[in-house]
Amino acid sequence: MNKAQAILSAVINRQIANGGEVIIEQPAAHVYKMKAIELENYRITAINAYTNGGESPYLQSSNSDRAWRIGLWKKATGKAAPKAIKPSRGHTWIVDDMKVSFGQNEVIERIN
Repeated sequence: MNKAQAILSAVINRQIANGGEVIIEQPAAHVYKMKAIELENYRITAINAYTNGGESPYLQSSNSDRAWRIGLWKKATGKAAPKAIKPSRGHTWIVDDMKVSFGQNEVIERIN
């Protein structure tokens, strides 16, 4: 346990001992670091969509659904199958060497 964790732990324990409520908020700049396996799953999902087509088997607007739709989009626009794909900020994704966004009605647009 580092010094910051030890201080936080002491504060929480003191508040609990005094019957106080403990509320811990995440900082606004918190960034979730994706595991390599998650990124690989998105890539495989996009390649499956590129190869097989059809309706997405995933919950609409989930990251897996968006990866599926990126695969369909790449095929429909005549681009090569995705080699690297990962979510970025908001509704944007990084796909190979480009950034795409899911705009109104979840339409995919290249933004760079």
